[in-house]
Amino acid sequence: MTDVARLVVAEMLTAQYIFRGAGRTREEARLALLAGWKLHRDGVVARQPQLAPTLPLPEDMEKHFRIDYAEYEAGIGYRDGQPVSRITVD
Repeated sequence: MTDVARLVVAEMLTAQYIFRGAGRTREEARLALLAGWKLHRDGVVARQPQLAPTLPLPEDMEKHFRIDYAEYEAGIGYRDGQPVSRITVD
């Protein structure tokens, strides 16, 4: 039996942006997403320090925004998150 390549994508919709993170597990995808948020937040706060209180820290983001997860398998075609086709590799 061969190992199946899987990818998990975490997605968070904020007021202005869509943040995504990818990983082999939900936790890895979540951490990648939150790392992207931290980089974004740090950049905004560096330019506009007065906004710091209005931008949640990464560890508090899930109190303000929902993170959704999608799981994908290599070689599968998807429509609206549902598998619809499979390719075979010789």
